[in-house]
Amino acid sequence: LELLDVYRTIDANLVIAGDGPLKDRVNAFISRHQLSKKATFLGHADHTLLWPLLANADALIVPSTCAENNPLIALEALSVGTPVIASNRGGLPEIVEKVDKSLIYDDQSRLAQILSEFDRTRYSSDAIRMVYKRYYSAPAFMQKYLALVDRPVIRH
Repeated sequence: LELLDVYRTIDANLVIAGDGPLKDRVNAFISRHQLSKKATFLGHADHTLLWPLLANADALIVPSTCAENNPLIALEALSVGTPVIASNRGGLPEIVEKVDKSLIYDDQSRLAQILSEFDRTRYSSDAIRMVYKRYYSAPAFMQKYLALVDRPVIRH
């Protein structure tokens, strides 16, 4: 709900995809604060809807409050060339800093600042896709894995 609270103060549109335990609270917040003109809650979005949403978004915002290790949605956004704005939790900073560490926030005021100053033209989709390819694609993972298993075993 922190993300929606920030959207009360900025001039931008938000599309929320996903379904979870906060669904009713999100819908109630949107209604109570009359945000329906700039915040749309889609609920569950399968990949036929999710991929075009990600590819056409100015950015993906991951306002995680949990220490997620490697959120797949952030990698999916990078794979289609979309920058990620994320909370400073878990593995998110490690992912986001490969594009721009200034897109990581610690609190609502910093998130509001990032969103107010965000300029999509600063982020090349091709460059973002290259970050994905270099660090997170299947060949990149396999290369790292094979480098690990190919090391000599040290016995004591």
